[in-house]
Amino acid sequence: MNLRPIHVVLLLASSPCWTSTLCAQTSSAGYANAVLVNKPLAYWRLNDSGTTTADGAGSYTGTWLGAATKAEGPQPVDYNGFEANNSAVKVTKGTDQSWISVPQPDLNVDTVTFMAWVYPDGDQADWTGILIDRGGDNAGMGMGGGANHGMLTYTWNNNSSATYGFVSGLTIPTNQWSFVAVVIAPDKATLYLGSGTTLKSAVNAIAHTTGPWGGNGEIGNDVCCGTGRIFNGRIDEVAVFDKALSPDAIKKIWDARGPKDTDKDGLPDAWEVQYGLNPNDPSDAVKDLNGNGFSNLEEYNLGLDPSDTTKPTITSIKGSTSFDKVVLTFSKTLGPKGDTSAAVNVANYSITPALAITKATLSTPNTVTLTTAAQTPGAIAYTVTVNNVKDLNNLAVAPNTQATFKSLIFTPGYVLQKFWEANSANNIAALTSDARFPDAPSWVSLEPMWEYPPNGGNEGGSNYGNQLMGWFTPAKSGNYIF
Repeated sequence: MNLRPIHVVLLLASSPCWTSTLCAQTSSAGYANAVLVNKPLAYWRLNDSGTTTADGAGSYTGTWLGAATKAEGPQPVDYNGFEANNSAVKVTKGTDQSWISVPQPDLNVDTVTFMAWVYPDGDQADWTGILIDRGGDNAGMGMGGGANHGMLTYTWNNNSSATYGFVSGLTIPTNQWSFVAVVIAPDKATLYLGSGTTLKSAVNAIAHTTGPWGGNGEIGNDVCCGTGRIFNGRIDEVAVFDKALSPDAIKKIWDARGPKDTDKDGLPDAWEVQYGLNPNDPSDAVKDLNGNGFSNLEEYNLGLDPSDTTKPTITSIKGSTSFDKVVLTFSKTLGPKGDTSAAVNVANYSITPALAITKATLSTPNTVTLTTAAQTPGAIAYTVTVNNVKDLNNLAVAPNTQATFKSLIFTPGYVLQKFWEANSANNIAALTSDARFPDAPSWVSLEPMWEYPPNGGNEGGSNYGNQLMGWFTPAKSGNYIF
């Protein structure tokens, strides 16, 4: 009876020593979505026609007073996170009833966030209101007077001068759109001003008491003093939260405004200049700069380089210790628009000397593993030919792209150890379901024994997995337990 080598694979998982949390981060397209993700109590977008303005987050419907007029809000030409038909309220200095009245949300809290976009027409009077409630404990935000004239300021602690007198240094630019926000917490207030590409902040580190709100608030006026504190200009995207938004949340909302898009074609000016397009020509959005079948707008939305004409190549190829796998690593991520069908189509691969391919798997974004008929051990040279496999940019490999590997050689006295670090859990299922398994370990080594760590050493950490594999010739036929 002939005794043949047997291929043995052992899988090991680390024992629990510590836990880690993997956080998935999502993003929403557009400024309005970024606001709504944070669940405001009220959000007046001011895109209405008629005498009322809807609350996009709740039921606090506001009222356009008789002299308030509708005007253009932030546009894609300013920031492409806004719609082309986005509108705002136009408030006029010294003109009674030219603002919007809103029912303030029912709040009695010491954590709150106010937010809006403002476009001051020239210099403002002292203490003009952006969003102010004078029906309860006096609360809101506006522009300062005296030492903080023209700066963003706020009112809290029952109209304390330590709040409205705080010199933030955040001077709101005239004749352009700016983002403003005030975040109140028990131990401080943080004021934010975003203009151009810069978001600045200032902190007033004093205690803030619970502030009851009552009656209506005003967008564009502080009704404490007749018509002397009416804002002069446009206001839009007014939101109120019953919590203190974190600096990270504020930045994400600010970032969602998007970049400037002069020709309103969906392509940011800076991106068009970077790739030699014309930021004043909207027709270049539908053109195809590199002839790959994707429009420039598609390339931008997919995060691609519209000038890329470099075809993917094979950067490495290797066989496997099981003698039935071939791993191909490509120079670029595969699969245009997420379509990886060409990469896993066995018809796009062939091997000489003749070796049947039964399966193609995308094991990492740029790695394909071919399952083959049994390869002959002993450094036999095999050449793989690839066609039609495309990268993210819809560029295919050059026709009949080839790479050669040699089958492995049996090396007596060792087993191959593969190590995967940072697994999601401490069990075999977490290891075998990891996208890196089995062809992309963190590292590999040759070990003299069927164990890891070697020689009965202490465990090497947590949340890892191992694979021990090798061949051995049994002394006699029979059943073996591992």
